[in-house]
This record gives sequence, structure tokens and C-alpha cells, in this order.
Amino acid sequence: MAVTKLVMPNHDWLKRWLFLGLSLLINSIGHALTVVMNLGSAVWTASAVNLYHLWPLSLRATLFTCGYYECYLDSPNHLATCNR
Repeated sequence: MAVTKLVMPNHDWLKRWLFLGLSLLINSIGHALTVVMNLGSAVWTASAVNLYHLWPLSLRATLFTCGYYECYLDSPNHLATCNR
């Protein structure tokens, strides 16, 4: 039996980026609600709130940006294309 290599079409990568952005948006809204309602937060969220006070972005935009950079720094290939 021959093993075929799975090649993803270009629209698959677009779908992945859209879902990554959507998940970061939902996550940032949830973190912003926990901060605004004083329900406690994680370390990364608390550091994002401190950054929020430094620049004129909204809390949601700050949490989204910090979430993006956390994903970027956490990935082994820094969001490069992976050939699996």
C-alpha cells in the first residue's frame, strides 16, 4: 500500500489563520470581561492590563495583541509553514 503525502491547498491556510484570529478574539473578550468584573486573571492577562495602561489601545486590542505575540513566541517555528 502506497503512502501519499497530504498537501494542503492554499485556502486551508487562510481558514487556519481566520480561525486563529477568531479564537484570539474570543479569548481576549473573555479575559477582558474577567478583568473588568474583577473576577481575577492569569499572569499573562495581568501583564497585558499593565501594558494597557501604557498605550492608547483598548483592553480588548491589548489582550488580542499580547495573545498573538504569545502564540508567536510559543510556536517552535515562529508561525512558519510546517510540512507534515
